[in-house]
Order: sequence, then structure tokens, then C-alpha cells
Amino acid sequence: MIHSTRSSRGRAPRALLASVVCVAALASGRAQAMPGTHPPIVSTWDTTASSLHGGFTGGVFNGGHLHFGSYASSFSSTSGNISAQFGVHYANYREGAGLDVAHGGAGSAAFVYSAPLLQRHPTGLPRLALGFYLGLAPTLLVAIQRNYAWIPAAVGVGLPIAPTRFLSLVPWFELAGGVSIDTVIRPTAFTAADAATYIDANKRTVNFSQADIDKLVRDAVQVDLSGAVSARGGLKITTHLARTVDLGLDLGLASQGKAFAGPPIFVVGGSLLLHWDAVVPAVLTARERLGNEKCEDVQERSRECPPPRSPPTAP
Repeated sequence: MIHSTRSSRGRAPRALLASVVCVAALASGRAQAMPGTHPPIVSTWDTTASSLHGGFTGGVFNGGHLHFGSYASSFSSTSGNISAQFGVHYANYREGAGLDVAHGGAGSAAFVYSAPLLQRHPTGLPRLALGFYLGLAPTLLVAIQRNYAWIPAAVGVGLPIAPTRFLSLVPWFELAGGVSIDTVIRPTAFTAADAATYIDANKRTVNFSQADIDKLVRDAVQVDLSGAVSARGGLKITTHLARTVDLGLDLGLASQGKAFAGPPIFVVGGSLLLHWDAVVPAVLTARERLGNEKCEDVQERSRECPPPRSPPTAP
């Protein structure tokens, strides 16, 4: 039987004592927050129209995996060169063979800028552009004994290439610096001197004071906060099936661990993108822009034009 005592003869919660004893006995070691375990930050490099995006990316490495199911929405500016993108992600992560699977989630926000370098296709898609983005993707992963968080701020560049109006290829690269939060669990030694102090052999009881429990928690559990940098890159292939539907294939390579110490992650993914808004008029040719206008809009704009001025008459 285990008893907890205080100077006032009050009892410490037995559930707390039991959990501390279990941690000290069974969960020695360190749960590592792995930099580079954040989801894809950019859902699309097409900044010409607002869209909805759903996708899955699967990553594998030595005995482990990192999978994401993602939903994102993008909002394009009237210039057609800027996109704001926001996403939510489910994460499934196994750090290595025989370890518990961690489940978690992440949120992402990105500012994407695309500067056309060559003429656009009639659909508004540039034949060649230089892309740039800034983003955040805080990620939390929870397992039975391994709980950790990775909070990165990322910067990336890409080179969107559209050889035809139906196909886009985007090689890209990203660097992410952030904060990792590790839960450090250290083993607690129970010596013969401790046995003489806490165990009453005659009464067959173990006696802990509240101060003893607090010290055991402080000695066994520690939160470690540190900074790290990760890198990733890849190729995004997008097929434009129609004006409103795109299918994507993602191929990539990502680092994990502090200072790229962990094994590389090989990534393959697929996505479906639906444009929920029309292509912004600023990126279309005059023929395409007028062809998409309704007759009512043209008539309304004509009525708003000022009447022509009569030429001045000679005196």
C-alpha cells in the first residue's frame, strides 16, 4: 500500500503519485521534437484565381513515415500575382521502426508572389514565372510517450513553368527555421537509502510527502526549448483539366532533425484543386476578357460612359 503524507496530515492525490511512479519506472528517455515535420505550406503556385485544394502527401524514411491529409483555400489578388493561402492538416508520424505512431495536426498560412518572366497563355497562366513565398506552419504531434511540437517560419522559391496551357511544372526549394519543444523524461533511481526512508516494512506501506512528489516530478520531467533549421524541395506537376479543375502530383525530398541530422524523407503526393472564382481579368487577353463578360455587364458599362462632346462651332 502507498501512503502520502503532509505536515498537516492531508493526502496528496493518489492518481498523481501513481502516474509519477509509472513515468519514473517505464518511460525513461527523450521525446524529440523533429524539425522538418511540418506539412506542405503552399497548396498551389497558380495566383491567377482563388481556389479550394484537397491533397495527401506520404513521406517515408528509415523505418518511419510522415503522412499528411490537407485542405487549403487560396485567395488571389486583383493583379493575379499575389495569393494568400490558409490550410488545416492531419498528421500521422512514426519516427522509426517499433516506435509509437504519433497523431496530430497543423495549421498553415502563406503569402505567395508570382512574377511573370514570359508572356501569358490565353488562360492567364504565365509561361515562365519566378515565385516566392513566406509562411508559417505550427505542428503538434502526440503519441503515448512521445509528445512534441515544431513551430517553423518558412521562406521558399519556385520557378513555375507552363510549356502548354494544360501543364505546369514547378521546381521549388524551402528553408524553415523554427522552435522545437521537446519533452525530456529522465530515469529516477531508487536506492537502498530511499527504501529505508520511504518504505515501512512493518506496516507494508510506502510514504511520500507532497514535497517528495513535487521533487520527483521536477527530477523526472523537463521541457527543452531549442531552435533548428530544416530544408526541403521538390517538383510539383499540375495538369489543368479545365478552367476550374486541376490535378497535381508532388515529388519531394525533405530533411528532418536539427541541422539536418536525421534521415531524409522521400515524399510523394497527389491533390485536387477547384477554382471557386473566375480568373482575374487583369491577366487575360482582351479577347478572353471580353469573351467571358456577360452582355448585361457590357451594356451597363456602356451606359456609364459620358456622352460624346459636340465639336465647337465656328463663330
